[in-house]
Amino acid sequence: GVLDAMAQGAVAVSTPCFPHPVLRPGEHYLEETPGRMPQLLEWLLDTPDGVRAADQLRIAATAELARHALPVRMAADLLAMAVDAAAPEASVSEAAS
Repeated sequence: GVLDAMAQGAVAVSTPCFPHPVLRPGEHYLEETPGRMPQLLEWLLDTPDGVRAADQLRIAATAELARHALPVRMAADLLAMAVDAAAPEASVSEAAS
């Protein structure tokens, strides 16, 4: 999906979809109808303006994902640490079985 492509540093191109609360078409990714998708891809890959636009979209999407993903990742790590700290230690006999 769009988020997977962005997370890998790729420019995401999608057919029109439901609005995302953070990511916007034309700013973070491109939307196009299936019938016009080949022309959009040709423009992105084969023209200087398209290559520049793709790079700008990629940079904006990467920055936006990092801005939102880092706090979520940190919260998940802290929660995992708290759960580990609260869990009773396994006894040596349990670990051996």
